Parts: sequence; structure tokens; C-alpha cells
Amino acid sequence: NASEFHYVWLRDNCFCPACHHPHSLERTFDLSAMRGEFRPEAVTISETGALQITWQGDGHVSDYECGWLRAHCYSDESRAARR
Repeated sequence: NASEFHYVWLRDNCFCPACHHPHSLERTFDLSAMRGEFRPEAVTISETGALQITWQGDGHVSDYECGWLRAHCYSDESRAARR
């Protein structure tokens, strides 16, 4: 099954050390401080098999593991399957 995600949701859910505190896991990235639309500059699959997005504007790189993406897919079908 294919999953669809909004770019802004993906950018807001980046859990790299630059976006979240490594110990408290508190978000340090302020989505509201960003200007413009959230669009990928490049999308690839990393050496570990993760979806890797390089974001336009600031060049930030986010990695999303496939299992995490599946667990957080918010399509109607995926939400129904998790219920």
C-alpha cells in the first residue's frame, strides 16, 4: 500500500538531533519560524533504507524509517487498520 504525507507534517516530525533535544526529545525546531512552502529539494533512499528528504530553503536533511512512516500513515485505510 502507498502512503501519502503532507510535506509540512513530515518537516515538523523530523526527529534528528537538530530538531529535537537528544535526551528530553523536546522539539527544538520551530515550524512557525519558517517562511514559505515546505517542498523537498531531493528525495532519496538512504543506505539504511530510510526515506531521506533534503528540504528546499535551508537544505535540512530529514530521515524517516519505513516502519515509522507506516505506523504514522494517516490515510483512512491505515487509520482503520490501526483501530
